[in-house]
Amino acid sequence: MKLKISKRLLAKFVKQNKATKWIASYFKVSIRTIYRRIKEYGLKGIRRRGRKPLSKKIPLVEKLNVWLPTKLYIGKLNQIYHFQNIQYPPTKYVNAETRVCSNSQHNPKGKFTNCTVYYIALESRLFFLYAVQYRYSHAGVSLEEIHEYFRENAYDMLSLSLENTGIEVVDIIAFHFTRRTGEAKVIQGFSTEAFYNVDNARRP
Repeated sequence: MKLKISKRLLAKFVKQNKATKWIASYFKVSIRTIYRRIKEYGLKGIRRRGRKPLSKKIPLVEKLNVWLPTKLYIGKLNQIYHFQNIQYPPTKYVNAETRVCSNSQHNPKGKFTNCTVYYIALESRLFFLYAVQYRYSHAGVSLEEIHEYFRENAYDMLSLSLENTGIEVVDIIAFHFTRRTGEAKVIQGFSTEAFYNVDNARRP
């Protein structure tokens, strides 16, 4: 049974910095409905979209000790989650702190238009490592810009696109940035038209 979303109670949860997903679960409504009510009520202080509050911006550091071979990085995760299926990033390394993929132990250089997000999914009590690709911009942008956007928004983008599928997003484990022409393709297989072309979604 759905509960009435009162402004007073919603404001209380917002002030307590509750996760949007938690609030939606409490009222038994979709995350989209919560965002819509927050906007309608004119509430301030809702934390930015993402799995948890960000204490500070994570710099794109160049510490060699956090760059791990991709197979080793995924292997360590597999020891914990025992994946039923794994989609590996195509690069040689993953930065364990920033989640950036690269073919060297340095941040990739250049301008980027697309991002493939690798994430741990929970489905029927089993874990999977899936990937989905998004178009961020038709014009190439800096690594800092595209990384910051997906670092803060990827979790909610995936959660919204997977609503009512029985699949839960557990964590984001890697970002592979590329510059491509043509339309981005959804690798994992789920249609995410609402967010799949991020460039359109960001336009006023």
